Amino acid sequence: MEQLASKSMSEFDEESFVQDEDLILQDVRLKADKFILFALWAQLPIATFLIPYQYGTQLEGFLGSLIVCLIGSFSYWTSRGTFGHSLLNGVLLLAYSVIYITLEYGRIEMHFHVFVSFPILLLYKDWRVYPLPILLTAFHHAVFNYCQSNNIDFFGFPLIVFNYGSGWEIVLLHVAFVVMETSFLIYFSTVFRREHLFIANANDILAKRLSKRTKELNDKHALLASSAKLTSLGEMAGGIAHEINNPLAIIKASCLLVDRSVPAEMEKRDVVEKHLGQIDDTVQRITKIVSGLRNLSRSETIDEVEPHTLRECLEDVVLLTGSKRQNREINLKFQIEDEVYSNEVKVQLVQITQVFMNLFNNSIDALSESEGERWISIDYNQTSDFHQIYFRDSGTGITTDKVDKIFDPYFTSKEFGKGTGLGLSISRTIMEKHGGHLTLLTEESNTCFLVEFPLMKKAA
Repeated sequence: MEQLASKSMSEFDEESFVQDEDLILQDVRLKADKFILFALWAQLPIATFLIPYQYGTQLEGFLGSLIVCLIGSFSYWTSRGTFGHSLLNGVLLLAYSVIYITLEYGRIEMHFHVFVSFPILLLYKDWRVYPLPILLTAFHHAVFNYCQSNNIDFFGFPLIVFNYGSGWEIVLLHVAFVVMETSFLIYFSTVFRREHLFIANANDILAKRLSKRTKELNDKHALLASSAKLTSLGEMAGGIAHEINNPLAIIKASCLLVDRSVPAEMEKRDVVEKHLGQIDDTVQRITKIVSGLRNLSRSETIDEVEPHTLRECLEDVVLLTGSKRQNREINLKFQIEDEVYSNEVKVQLVQITQVFMNLFNNSIDALSESEGERWISIDYNQTSDFHQIYFRDSGTGITTDKVDKIFDPYFTSKEFGKGTGLGLSISRTIMEKHGGHLTLLTEESNTCFLVEFPLMKKAA
C-alpha cells in the first residue's frame, strides 16, 4: 500500500499539496475522540461489576473508572480535536489497564488489556500519541513491582502488579513486549497517516480539476449554444437579405430614373434631388445593416482564422447598435476611421465581432437606467506583445460583490428574462482561444474592459 501511495503521488507532482496536515487530520481526531469517549464510558460497568466480581473490589472499580470517565468527558467538551486531547485519551485508555490489574491483584490476564488498548490509538493515525502511554505502562509496572516487593499498600489496599510474584526481570520482559508491539503500531500509524494525507490531498486536487473541467464544459456548451443561435440567425438573415435586396435594387434604380427624367430647369429641382439623395442614403444604410447582420451570424465553421483590421472587427457592431444607442441617447466617443484601427489581427471575424457585440449590448443595457451624460468610448494602445482595445462607458463600474463572478457562465445582474449570463463568459473564452485576453479593469473610475489581441508575427 505504501508503495502504491508513493507511485500514485508522482502523478500529482505538477500540483503541490497545499492543505495543512492538522486541518486534514482534524476530522480524523474528532472521530477518534468520539469513539474513545464511548469506549471509556462503556468500560465503567465492566470495571464496576464484571472485573471485581470475585475480588470484592466493586467500590474501587467504580470510583477509579468514574474518575477516568469524568476527566475524559471534561477534556472532550473543552478540547476535542486537539493533539493534547489525543495524548490524554491514550493515557486514560491505559489507566483502565492499571485499574483492571489492580482490581484483580495483578492477575496476569488483566495485562492483556494493555495490548488491546494500544491498537485503538491507531484511529488517530499519529505516532505521537504512543510515547506517553508507553511511559505510563512502564512507570506503573515499575512502581507497583517495587510496592509488591516491599509489601507497600494504599490505605490497606495491596498494590500488586503480578499475581505470580514480582521481580525486575518480569517487569523488563513485559515492557519489552509493550515496546515491541507499539513499535509496529507506530510504524503502521505513520503509514496510515501518510496514506490518509495523500488521499485527502489527491481528492482536493481532483475536486479542483473537476471544477475546472466543469467550467470549461459549461463555457463550451454556452459557446456551442450561442453558435447554433447565430447559425439560425444567419440562415434567417440570408433569406431576409434576398427578399429585401430585390426591392432595394428596384428603389435605387427608380431613384436614378426619376433623377434623369426631371428636367434640369425644373422649379424646385434641388428639393427633388435632396429627397432622392435621402432615399439613396437610406437604401445604402439598409443594405449595410443586412450585410452586417449576415456577417455577424455567419457560421464560424466556415469562418477561417485570417488577418482582419480592427476596423473590420468593429464596424458591423457599430452599425448594428447605432439605432439602439441613438434611441437611448448614448454618444459614441470613437472614430472608426482613425489610422490605428487599420492594424491587423489574425482572428475568426465572426467570433471577435460577437465579443464586441456583447460588450456594446452590456453597456447599452447598463446605461439605459443611468442619469447624466451617457457615452461609450473605444481607445487603442499597443504594447510589445498585444494590440489593446480599452472599451469604456460612463457607468460607475462593477460592484465589488460581482467582480469575481461576471465571467462565470450563467451569472447575470440583469432582470429575469433580459440576460442569459453567457455573454462575458463566451467572450472571454473566444479571446483566450485567440491567444488574447478579456479583462475587467477595476481600478478605472468608469466601467472599463480591456480586450487584447496578440501581435501578428512578421514574415521572415
